[in-house]
Amino acid sequence: MATRTLTVNLIGRADKLNKSFKNASRGADTMAGKMMKATRMAGLGFTALGGVAIGAAMALKPMLDNAAEVEESLSKNRVVFGENAKAIEQFADRSLQAFGVTRREALEATGVIGALGSAMGMAEADSAAMATTLVGLAGDMSSFNNASVEETLTPAT
Repeated sequence: MATRTLTVNLIGRADKLNKSFKNASRGADTMAGKMMKATRMAGLGFTALGGVAIGAAMALKPMLDNAAEVEESLSKNRVVFGENAKAIEQFADRSLQAFGVTRREALEATGVIGALGSAMGMAEADSAAMATTLVGLAGDMSSFNNASVEETLTPAT
């Protein structure tokens, strides 16, 4: 596109015209300044929102990981204990109040003990009874010895 030049010669008093041009220029500068400020504020807002989203994701990750571990333990216990898995789940639901053992710890520990009982040829009901008894005792011992349930269930070497 070709550039063209327009030259205008004003004859007479141009005071009001100059004043109008100055006002228009100030108005444009003010508008540009406000737009830049609004853009900065929006950028800060989006940055803060992004930070909140990242913070929320970081806070939720351990909870999601814990939920996944619990689901894996539930699945394992259903395989190991069969029809007795429901009793194990009920035990795990009350293990924190009864023995100081979290639901996740109870499910994981009973699954490990149940797999051992299964490997020894025990019936599912007997294996479930042994697992809940040992996890309850481990909870009591961990409280008494100020140790974790996992440490209490691990044989000393």
